[in-house]
Amino acid sequence: MNLTNQEKKVLLSLQKNGRQTTNELVKNTSLTEAGVNRAVAWLTEKKLCSVEERSTERVTLDEEGVNYHSNGLPERILLNDIKDSPKSIRELAKKHGEDAVKIGTVWLRKMNAAMILSGNVQITPDGKKLLDKKTPHEEILSLIHAEKSVPKELTGELDSLKKRGKILKVSEVKHRTITITKEGKEEKNIKVEDEISTITPEIIRSGDWKNKKIRKYDVSAPVPTINPGKKQLYYEFLDEVREKMIAMGFKEMRGNFVQPEFWNFDALVLPQTHPTRSEHDTYYLKSPKQGDILDKELEERVKNVHSRLWKYDWEETKAKNLILQSHTTHMSARYLLNDKNYPLRYFSIERIARRDVIDATHLPEFHHMEGIVADESLTLRDLLGMLKSFATEIGGIKETKFKCAYFPYTEPSVELFAKHPTIGWTELGGAGMFRPEVLEIVGTDVPVIAWGMGIDRIAMFSLGIKNIRDLFSNDLKFLQQHA
Repeated sequence: MNLTNQEKKVLLSLQKNGRQTTNELVKNTSLTEAGVNRAVAWLTEKKLCSVEERSTERVTLDEEGVNYHSNGLPERILLNDIKDSPKSIRELAKKHGEDAVKIGTVWLRKMNAAMILSGNVQITPDGKKLLDKKTPHEEILSLIHAEKSVPKELTGELDSLKKRGKILKVSEVKHRTITITKEGKEEKNIKVEDEISTITPEIIRSGDWKNKKIRKYDVSAPVPTINPGKKQLYYEFLDEVREKMIAMGFKEMRGNFVQPEFWNFDALVLPQTHPTRSEHDTYYLKSPKQGDILDKELEERVKNVHSRLWKYDWEETKAKNLILQSHTTHMSARYLLNDKNYPLRYFSIERIARRDVIDATHLPEFHHMEGIVADESLTLRDLLGMLKSFATEIGGIKETKFKCAYFPYTEPSVELFAKHPTIGWTELGGAGMFRPEVLEIVGTDVPVIAWGMGIDRIAMFSLGIKNIRDLFSNDLKFLQQHA
């Protein structure tokens, strides 16, 4: 097997000395720690050794710990000061500082070593016993300073001392133990030779390469993983969906995130009394609160349709309220109003906002995929086939089903469901054929099939994600795994 000199030195040491730590290998091979780690990584990849890692807690003295070990803990300083006679708190504070007195009296009282009577700190019989011996905390400080282990019987006191400000510093220490494998033991005739492992301009100019062995280039050797900068995985998915829709003959619709209620609801014959138009379901703007309805002829048609269909007095003021779009179907209405060159195929992928409770499949802001097809010969069967095709082509979804549904602006209406391998059946969106009243508002009598789907949920299928929040993750490790 083709091995570098570093690998050979480590493998020879393992064959001779058996299981070793990184530090032991550094000592036995005369390599640097980085060199040993590099060689061990290569040998592990080649199945010639294995690595076992474990973590231990390392406790050292922090800033205050060093000071207290040299000059004494606050409780020891106070105890020595009151051993002959009580002292007032004011007198002790003037001599040792208010902080030291506060800390010292608290711990003396916890040990029942002192009591406070009429503002004076007085030593107790238990306190007198401590004059000639160390407290548990002092014992621990001495052991840690001497780099000795703390016995089990002092574990509780050690935990207590860890909570006392910056006395102790706790860090995690990782220990690596390297063991030779069966394949490593069977590797024979290992010789460390004077060879060139990297060709440099200096070596070429000097001619040293002529008299030395050049190590063979191992194309199967492990190399560092390179994670180049790239587009975030979900936005890359959305771009791919756009490309597929355009390849299928669709044109993309674009709109604004902020819309007046007129377009978001009224133009789609959603009554002004509908519960989805309340502040519990829709985000309303505080400033500016209202926009304008520029097409007065269209406004009159909307008013007449609402009055005839829902039997109430339609209010222009409410229709002017500005909201964050709760769907993108209003784009379909706009484009149908302005484009009469049938057949038509349009789609959009835009952000929308709804007052949803956040969970594995819901977010208050998400992407909505809207689509319409307008043609004389369209039926509901065409819509169902198209929806199933989208689920398969875009999301790679294998199991789908439809349920009858109700939406104010389509009739008949359905909901599309798909079976996710982890979270089960999930609703992807709603669809239907625009009802005659919507067609009347946009000025056409050509049948229109329409759908609106949560493209975020379809992405969960395509990208193998089980929580919708992960689509917007900034965790580099997660993003690299799913890149």
